[in-house]
Amino acid sequence: MDIWKFYDITHREHVVCNPMSEEKLTRLVELLRLPTGDPSLTAELHRAEDGRRFVAFAGRSASSPQILPRPLRLTGLDPAARYEMRLANPEDAPPQSRGPVALKAGPVTLTGSALMAAGLTLPVAWPATMWVIEGRTL
Repeated sequence: MDIWKFYDITHREHVVCNPMSEEKLTRLVELLRLPTGDPSLTAELHRAEDGRRFVAFAGRSASSPQILPRPLRLTGLDPAARYEMRLANPEDAPPQSRGPVALKAGPVTLTGSALMAAGLTLPVAWPATMWVIEGRTL
């Protein structure tokens, strides 16, 4: 059997053929820590190699000492590009709220400069929960 035909059959559904080495993963996805200003919130952004897509994770480990949530400022984006973002897990949003949050209602479109300067307000999160935000360049 032709080895390339074998690889085509066995890895047809794979984006990247396994095994995945740490070096290969580092080349494909860039991991960026996000400053939160809140000790109970840990956030990071995984950006695709071409910079056109990203996934941001924001996990709350405990109750926040702050009364109002701070916007999550993203980093490593193209300031001139426009990004469409949506919650990947909107079903996890609790009914409680501190006011309307655009991201909870549906996709939001902002420029990279706005996301890096002003940030993105996340819905209310209770301890031991995580928001997953998917973004793509328009």
